[in-house]
Amino acid sequence: MFGTDGEVRADPRTIATRALPTLLALGGISAIGGVLLDQLVFTFAIAGVLAAIDATQWWHRWYEVTDQELRVRWGIVGRNNRVVPFGRIQQVDHDQQLVHQVLGLAVLRVETAADAGQTSVTIDAIPLREAERLRTLLLERRAATQHRPTAEASADGVTLATDAAAAAGWSPAPQLDGPGADAPVTVLERSDPQLALAGCTGSGLLAAAVVLIWPLNLLLETGAVPEETVSDVATQASTSATDPLVAIPLLLATALVMTLGAAILSVVQWHGFQLAASDDDLLVRHGLFTVRRLTIPRQRIQQVTVLDNPLRRRLGWCTLRLHSAATGAQGGAGNVLQIPLLRRDELAPLIERLMGDDRWVPQAVAPRPAAARRRAIIRRCAAMALVAVPVAIALRPIGLVALALVGLGVPWGLEAHRRAGVAAREGTATISKGVVVHRDEVVALERLQSTRTSSSPLQRRAHLATLHLDVAGAKRAPTLHDLGDVHAAHLRRTLDPAHA
Repeated sequence: MFGTDGEVRADPRTIATRALPTLLALGGISAIGGVLLDQLVFTFAIAGVLAAIDATQWWHRWYEVTDQELRVRWGIVGRNNRVVPFGRIQQVDHDQQLVHQVLGLAVLRVETAADAGQTSVTIDAIPLREAERLRTLLLERRAATQHRPTAEASADGVTLATDAAAAAGWSPAPQLDGPGADAPVTVLERSDPQLALAGCTGSGLLAAAVVLIWPLNLLLETGAVPEETVSDVATQASTSATDPLVAIPLLLATALVMTLGAAILSVVQWHGFQLAASDDDLLVRHGLFTVRRLTIPRQRIQQVTVLDNPLRRRLGWCTLRLHSAATGAQGGAGNVLQIPLLRRDELAPLIERLMGDDRWVPQAVAPRPAAARRRAIIRRCAAMALVAVPVAIALRPIGLVALALVGLGVPWGLEAHRRAGVAAREGTATISKGVVVHRDEVVALERLQSTRTSSSPLQRRAHLATLHLDVAGAKRAPTLHDLGDVHAAHLRRTLDPAHA
């Protein structure tokens, strides 16, 4: 279906992948609303019109792979043409939602070095085998283009482009052990029990609560559950809440349901997790209902982040994220390679294996000044007061006990101060912060876009400042609050990309 023989269209079953979800959604809305037959016919007529539009769009979308570039053209009224030279390709990923898996199709996404929102190319959809072949072809031709020596004029004669790239701060891709110049080698896999454990010990509990509450809210809004029933249940719950024999089992049951929900969500998202590496790229596959295959070039990785929480710290586990310079075609999801669960003793060897050296491993950080400790305690006591004071007022006089929660801000602030700091050595900068979610963020100095400091009036009064490290493709810059202003200014100059 691809090659240099001319333009080809995507698979015609693409029309079904777009029309079927719309048809099911309209049918579900009609069923919940209890519509009449004529209304149902009107609903499916709308679905037919939308399917016709999808068919027209499919007919007017073509792609072609030439010897030098990928070409895509599309449009019904306005015609668009996009050309992607192989040398500008950064990532080639393909996804399969549930409907694609049923039909044996996949969506191919190609991203370039510029802003992914402007220059990403999507081919939706082609047979899975063709998507894998096309992905392999594009990556091979990208590698051949980028590794081909190119002569550049210089004052002394001729300089190789690869030498110029090295002079600009881009180190060559590390070579992996084993046969084959660019054969992917499986580095890490995660089983479903391990992924369930990741969900139970991570932030998945909050997501599980949302997923469990949403169907109940939908039933209440649609009137499927009578208001009298809701009122009776609320009355019984308020009465039972004062009885420990009822309240404690209810809380335990709720915690169990949320834990199971978090485990299921984690398995659905990360099922079949597999991480592989080649000379140039890191490749990851995961997902149950939506299967994602991501490719991230090593040279485009800008930041390494290690996350944990109090439970994971106690158990010796963490999460690893590698951030690429691409914006990501899926709202930023495509530029982050995440390993959902790692043992702490696996962390340093894995980072060294993936990145080619150990300078990307988080370093021990220098603490912040005493003034930062005071501010950390005050801010967290104030946050607890925002929760405790309204409860105390609403439930007085018993609610006054909630004011004791304000005191929890003291140990919270002390722990936050103890775990925060910055280190700059061996060509990298490490920023550590957070208690509930602790983050170690590592950035190579040659990958920094800029460094800056800022300070509020209260910070200036305490001789403190905030350090920001601007990294390409990051949704938010690695930031550390309340450094000593002299130390922050020194780091800003030391970490400046112009001096890195």
